Amino acid sequence: MKRLSSIIPIVLCIVLPAVAVAGVFSDRGLEPVVVIVENGDADLFARVRAILEREGAGIQLFPPSAALAHAPAGIESAFAGLPVRVERTPEGLAGAGLDAITHRLLAGRLAPPASAAPLDIDPDYVRRMLSNDIRRPDPAEIARFDPKIAGPNRLSAGEMRSRAPDQNSEFLIGSVVVNVIFAESDGPIENWTDQEIADALLAISNGLDDYQQKANWAGGVEFTILYADYVRAGTTWEPIVQGNMGDDHIWIGEVFASLGMDPMYGAYGNAHLLNEATRNAHGTDWAFTAVVVDASTSGCWQHEQANYVAYSYLGGPYLLVPYPACRFGSGDGFSHVFDHEMGHTFWALDEYEMQFGNCGQPGGYLAIANNNAHSCYDNPLSEQLPCIMNNRPITRPLPICMYTAGQIGLWDENENSIVDLYEIAPTVQYLDIPGIPKDTIYTGNYVVAARAWNDPVENENPEDWEGRGVLRLHYAPRLARGWYWINNGITEDLNPSDRAWDESREEFGFLFEGLEPGYNTLNIRVENHVGLRGEATEEIYYIGLRYYQVAVNVDLGFHEITWKTAEETFGASFDLFRRDLTAGGGEELLATITESASVGGGRRHFVHVDDDIEPGHEYFYRVVGSFELDIDGEHREFEYSTDEFGATAMMPLADHLASHIVPNPTPGRTSFTVNVPRTFHDPTNNTTRVVPDGGISYARAATELRTHVDIGVYDVTGRRIATVYDMLRFGGPMTIAWDGIDRNGRPVTPGVYFMRIKAGNEETTRKLVILR
Repeated sequence: MKRLSSIIPIVLCIVLPAVAVAGVFSDRGLEPVVVIVENGDADLFARVRAILEREGAGIQLFPPSAALAHAPAGIESAFAGLPVRVERTPEGLAGAGLDAITHRLLAGRLAPPASAAPLDIDPDYVRRMLSNDIRRPDPAEIARFDPKIAGPNRLSAGEMRSRAPDQNSEFLIGSVVVNVIFAESDGPIENWTDQEIADALLAISNGLDDYQQKANWAGGVEFTILYADYVRAGTTWEPIVQGNMGDDHIWIGEVFASLGMDPMYGAYGNAHLLNEATRNAHGTDWAFTAVVVDASTSGCWQHEQANYVAYSYLGGPYLLVPYPACRFGSGDGFSHVFDHEMGHTFWALDEYEMQFGNCGQPGGYLAIANNNAHSCYDNPLSEQLPCIMNNRPITRPLPICMYTAGQIGLWDENENSIVDLYEIAPTVQYLDIPGIPKDTIYTGNYVVAARAWNDPVENENPEDWEGRGVLRLHYAPRLARGWYWINNGITEDLNPSDRAWDESREEFGFLFEGLEPGYNTLNIRVENHVGLRGEATEEIYYIGLRYYQVAVNVDLGFHEITWKTAEETFGASFDLFRRDLTAGGGEELLATITESASVGGGRRHFVHVDDDIEPGHEYFYRVVGSFELDIDGEHREFEYSTDEFGATAMMPLADHLASHIVPNPTPGRTSFTVNVPRTFHDPTNNTTRVVPDGGISYARAATELRTHVDIGVYDVTGRRIATVYDMLRFGGPMTIAWDGIDRNGRPVTPGVYFMRIKAGNEETTRKLVILR
């Protein structure tokens, strides 16, 4: 995919969306909060992270005990029931059990921002001290760490389990581990205090926040900042007093060795190995390492041959920066230098005034042209923007211009608020399953197999020194969610076979129920994590019957059995079977029905009246539909049955409320019919009327109300021994049974009992004799 900006590097000027400016978190009503996991539990910390990812923005994690985020008011409710603290002020951190460095760092982030005058750095100093701040590794260093997966692929950033050293930080989108190593000599000069470490971390955190504000429109960046195990990592050198550009790899190699890493891999190799280990441990997309040295008393590098303040390997794996950052100082000045070097780590190029440079030089994953370099300044179309990569007057928030943003991956050429690096929609494909026909089935369920994937936007990074061309990888958006539906039915959530949306390629397998006989349309849609969707449709021809709304309507002297099917029945006939539970015996064929009573709404409606019934008897019915078809030259017979469904035959009423109890006397089970009065409320005059005979309402505006029905069994002493029915229901006849069991689940003893039937204000009593 060739980028237009690489072909016409000077005249094309793209403007990022307005929401990409720093300060967007506060503009959205989000303010900094610190969430403290009081017991340091890793699982709980993961839950806190997930909640913040859902509710907040600009997340910085300090595992295992603290997380910093910009969150809305009321975020506390999202953590209800969890053993965590949510604090918004420095004072609130007191007694939280944080170590001194972390406490000072987070207190600084929660404190009101201090106003600071712009820091203007002498251009000559910048040219002299930052002209050598980009490093590229020796090809042999890269060749040592061949990744397990090489060449084009369809993987999202987080899926990579092994990368070359220059592939730990391809673009600044997603989640990033930042390993901050505070190197300390065993000599008397360059030694850290806790306050200096906290101040340096605060400046780093503020600088990272500037990038997070910039990336907010693109889905954001999340940082996991690790330093607790790297404080005062030892070396025998005084890195600044003794160091120069040619010797840094020696003492930095000692620093990694002091952390227990193998000296044979040196500074470059061990930085990569540390990145890989921490990236995998914390489940992030990217990782890089920052080595920070104490310049509080040494006056920074003074050697003639040094000629630098800080440097970074272009694309990683590490950067080196002093604190304070020489004449850039501490605070915002240090944040600026750190962000500048981190920009190189994610492939951004320099833009400051210097003796070399190429106007329009492409950089980064998308090869975005650098139209803000010094050599562009005489061009009337050049931008000449203040930027983190050209070190113009330093202000807060730190300026991250469009060209730097583009080279680190935040580029939106068509201004649709979807980052170009991920602007490619996913694909969905149905799969054949061996042994299962894809287009015709003979059962009620259809086995579906499908695959969805996201192709990557091509990696056009022009940094193609020996080795990188072979190892270049292409990264695709992660798939985030999916749905499926039949015809125009209800949309259901779709889950991958592994139950996790965490890769750029997912597979699905499930039973698809609810197919209509005849043609069906199966639809699957997936969405990637930047909101782009892909969809696939499959047409399925289902041979079979489906039943809907099978029921028995009970009336005095007959049962009306009804069922509905789909409109397509393939000429089926329907056998209706009946079983008399009260009389005993097996199932009998009651009738065969070949014609539907009506057709409408895509359904056929079948009706049969059973008038050969005995009052009080319980009947169960079952419908069996059958048809024959020739399929692929083979004659086949199909038979589909409903489940049994039943009702108790109504008994004539002895009075206006209830029938007699049948049988009576009884060895246990008995049944009876209750005619529940219908109650209506007329809102026009706010009156309620009971119609005990089942008549209609007396006013068009009247609304039927439910009536409380209570049926209890009492012994001769008046003690209630069983409750047969106690519910609200609409009026009309109902036939129910009592099985002779008391409220404790035991059969009642033989004798005389009384059943009291109450429905609304109506009441009657029936005498009942139990024989054993």
